[in-house]
Amino acid sequence: MTVILLGAQGRLGTLLGKAAQRADAGWLLQGRRKGVDVRWSGDPKNKEIFRPDATLINMIGLTRGTNEALEAANVTFVRDLLTGARATGLRHVILASSAAVYGRPADDGSRLKEEDALNPLSDYGRSKCAMEKVANEFANDLAITVLRIGNVAGADAIFEASGAALANRRPLKIDTLSNERTPLRSYICPTDLYRVVEATVRHTPDGLRCLNVAQPEPVALGELAEAYATTLFDDLTVTTRPADDAVLPCVVLSTDRLSEITPLPSRSALELAKDVCDLRAQP
Repeated sequence: MTVILLGAQGRLGTLLGKAAQRADAGWLLQGRRKGVDVRWSGDPKNKEIFRPDATLINMIGLTRGTNEALEAANVTFVRDLLTGARATGLRHVILASSAAVYGRPADDGSRLKEEDALNPLSDYGRSKCAMEKVANEFANDLAITVLRIGNVAGADAIFEASGAALANRRPLKIDTLSNERTPLRSYICPTDLYRVVEATVRHTPDGLRCLNVAQPEPVALGELAEAYATTLFDDLTVTTRPADDAVLPCVVLSTDRLSEITPLPSRSALELAKDVCDLRAQP
């Protein structure tokens, strides 16, 4: 069986690809520049990646941009990808979606489940929601796994903000709630993300399967920021600021369905940061 990781030179794809290489998974890494196994421009008319025995893992996409750009990268591209996969009789396609498709969680803090209604709040979330609708159109003809991924350590907003704050020689400010705690979010480290994807490769669904992807317990953003400062961003100072009303106190994914395929451990903020540090040090 051939496994091809699309987008292996992107921010998330790089971390996932390094985790796969460390595990000696034998995946083929796709990108547009040198240093990959498959150089592919992303044009679905180029049939190089469409192999009948293959599983495609799609990490190509945008998290920000105009509506037109998000539509092109997250929806139109996936439609073309699935069209090519169907024509080839490809084995399995794994698509990266996002927890952003859910929108605002219930006020009682209950965990978001795969069967919950989707009410995305952002243009990015709406584009991923549209992508999932496209995937459903192909469910009768293809094996498709949609991964609703929570925050991935090393490819998240706190990590990006940490780097920017350090480069600009200013402190990183983390929102603090009225209870003096920082918001809780579902997270996963790159190594555990690899374990999830590898398990979905081995367990091909019949039709369309949707999975939340995160470790069982959430992480406090303040703790994660401090962990990044300790392991990855020397001299970074972390401070707090009062959160405004738009900040969601708790966004946590249910991982019950995921645990049936591959149970994951809960990890501390420091463990998440150390995993990113280890992978970034890997050639």
